[in-house]
Amino acid sequence: MSRALQKGLSLLRAPANELGFALRSSLKWGRGAPGPARDAAAPTFGWATAPLRARLERRAAELEAQFEVAAGLTGLGPAVRARNYARLLQLERLAGKLTVPRSADGVVRAADLCAGDFHYAPALAQWLSRAGADGARRVVLRGVELDGHGVYKDGHSRADHGCARAAAASAGEVEACYEVADATAVRLPEQDVVTLFFPFLTPYACLRWGAPLSRMRPQRLVERAVRALRPGGWLVVANQTTREFVELRRLLARLPVVRIARASMATDLVPEAAQTEGQIGSIWLRREGVPTIAQNR
Repeated sequence: MSRALQKGLSLLRAPANELGFALRSSLKWGRGAPGPARDAAAPTFGWATAPLRARLERRAAELEAQFEVAAGLTGLGPAVRARNYARLLQLERLAGKLTVPRSADGVVRAADLCAGDFHYAPALAQWLSRAGADGARRVVLRGVELDGHGVYKDGHSRADHGCARAAAASAGEVEACYEVADATAVRLPEQDVVTLFFPFLTPYACLRWGAPLSRMRPQRLVERAVRALRPGGWLVVANQTTREFVELRRLLARLPVVRIARASMATDLVPEAAQTEGQIGSIWLRREGVPTIAQNR
């Protein structure tokens, strides 16, 4: 199917997406924290062939030792555990030897915008806490998601899962929370790190996911993300495609940031490895001498 036809068909979803979002936002369904996944005891890489599985298990063990993430993954299904290992590997590759910025009091304050169900919260929190450090840093992590009331097959909402993942990530030096809010409007204190994992920068991606097109404001989203950063802070972004990365560069062109890292986000730690091949990660440094949101208030 041609790209033009795909885009045309996706536009047919727009009215249903708008109605679905309005109903979800009105009902605000929730059942509280979900219990352990039914397949929590299954091997993380059971989908892989024996030689590949052995290599992936060794890599996961290395990541666990480096980031001490195992406790936050307890009770998760194998697919979600694998995605957490993959996120750790992707962030480690992207940042390299760069040092995660932190505030003068030594705390890393971070906001993850468009957080979905925050399934990667344990990995993100431990990366913020331990990447490039001899010991754990204190981390205050906040996940923000607009469409948090969608209901999953287990009867729990996206927010139920998001809050559970934030609770699982909150251990030791990490304090994490999750909230349903519009990332383009939420009030944030000054942040050291803002992350955007696969934000919707094009209508096609937004509609495919089931999100309302009327709430897609990419320019406002990236402006809000940048303005929430203190000078010297990081905007960390992962894009699905090269085209979306080009769009990100266009959106950031007039904002006070400079790119300090770029890397492929491809990984074979997940069963959908082929879908990660075109993904691109980037880190953008907030420049000095430009007022932040907090300073503009």
